Amino acid sequence: MIKFSRAGAKDNRARLRWVKYFKYILEGEEYYTKMKAYTTHADGWIEEELIVKETYDRAVKRGKQECRSIVVEDNILKTSRQALPLIYSEKYQISYTAANKSVYKAREALLMVTKHCDISGSTGFRMFNKLFETHLTMQDEERIAM
Repeated sequence: MIKFSRAGAKDNRARLRWVKYFKYILEGEEYYTKMKAYTTHADGWIEEELIVKETYDRAVKRGKQECRSIVVEDNILKTSRQALPLIYSEKYQISYTAANKSVYKAREALLMVTKHCDISGSTGFRMFNKLFETHLTMQDEERIAM
């Protein structure tokens, strides 16, 4: 039987296995996410969602082992693929799907560049931001053209 919740349709045999809390620091602003892993007898998936500062502080106070702070500018390619669209959609006030497409294309382009030459973390972050904004404007132009 499938039960419906605010998060969508879920199999009632799915079990929450672990929860991790992250604090991402992006250009001086702090964003907090909660990563949850679910498993069934044959499948598993990870969901990530934005949370408020109070929820993160409460998790730290309770002594959760998996509370991490990550500076996005230092390691943009090592940042979670699910967290970046959440953060950028919140920062730029755009839809999650538009942010997800732009983040995906910008990461792929940056990976191609880093494959052929060695760049530092700050240079990679600046390139990622320019690529992200370029892909975002391309999506806007495509939407207007339709």
